[in-house]
Amino acid sequence: MFVSARLPEGPRMPLAAKRLTPERFPVSFEISDADSMAAGRQLSEAGPLVIEARLSRSGNAMRATGDLFGVSAALKAGTRDATIRIDQVVP
Repeated sequence: MFVSARLPEGPRMPLAAKRLTPERFPVSFEISDADSMAAGRQLSEAGPLVIEARLSRSGNAMRATGDLFGVSAALKAGTRDATIRIDQVVP
């Protein structure tokens, strides 16, 4: 499972990401500045974010056809107890 944070508008490139290995659902996680993918870019300073949770069929970080995923509404950095429902399939 991959969890990523990106801006609601613009490119799909994540600002931060992490890999989880859940044994069961629901899964609790935290994504923070420590998970940033760009040096010097703090997730906490990015403004509203969209969080995506994706179950990769191949185990690879890149999205691929058949992966299951869910996306949150736009959230403020520091939001707690958000729910992401994995209810879509990558075409």
